[in-house]
Amino acid sequence: MKNSNSIKLSLGILTLLLLNACASTMPYSAEEQSTDQSIRERVLENFKQEKYTFLDHVDVTVYKSTVILGGLVFEAADRDLAVQDARKVTGVKQVSDQIEVESNAY
Repeated sequence: MKNSNSIKLSLGILTLLLLNACASTMPYSAEEQSTDQSIRERVLENFKQEKYTFLDHVDVTVYKSTVILGGLVFEAADRDLAVQDARKVTGVKQVSDQIEVESNAY
């Protein structure tokens, strides 16, 4: 019985330590949110400036200055252009390309 109580206590302490570790992530500050929104707007503006491609189906999400591109495009060249346009924006730390090329989407 004494051994069982020790194990329960150890498991309880371990659980508390793990929960504390999960809860102590860095908060997403208002300044970071503002910066991310600004980056997103500038990426979308770059997309609008492209005259010979259609990037309206590209989703842009920004989290802590990392741009995540999703959605779909009709050609691989469009995907490459979207990634380039995102990388051009000042303040972007990284671009995650999750865009799908759907050549039969016409």
